[in-house]
Amino acid sequence: MAELTDEEVTCPACGSRGAPTLMCPNCGHDLPDTSAPPEPETPSRGGPLELVVASGARLRILPGQLVGIGRDEGFPAAVVFENYTNVSRFHGELRYDGDRLYFTDTSTNGTFVNEVRIPQHEEHPIGRGDTLRLAADVPVTIEWEP
Repeated sequence: MAELTDEEVTCPACGSRGAPTLMCPNCGHDLPDTSAPPEPETPSRGGPLELVVASGARLRILPGQLVGIGRDEGFPAAVVFENYTNVSRFHGELRYDGDRLYFTDTSTNGTFVNEVRIPQHEEHPIGRGDTLRLAADVPVTIEWEP
């Protein structure tokens, strides 16, 4: 949900601009949150991390790695998400630079960080202790190695 500020916002659905509100007065679509997210805590540089999906499947990510998340058979991680039909074929992209993890949502059903839906097609930082959820019911735990 959008947080009220003094800025103008643009509706991602219809493109109309106006005062920030929770919903677009033109089409009723949820408006983006215009408040700046807090900077996530920076993990130790260079250590790998693992994503643990609700099923217990694990996906190891190394510094410098870019990982496609989704059910598309072209992704090495597709087998991890194949039974989750509400995870899009190309749900998003994880980028890990050794200091921070970033997620870009490209899905239909959304991605949530700390139970707040993140905007589509924008890189969003994920820090230690943050929770990640794909679509309505696919929690992903992030295990940072020391």
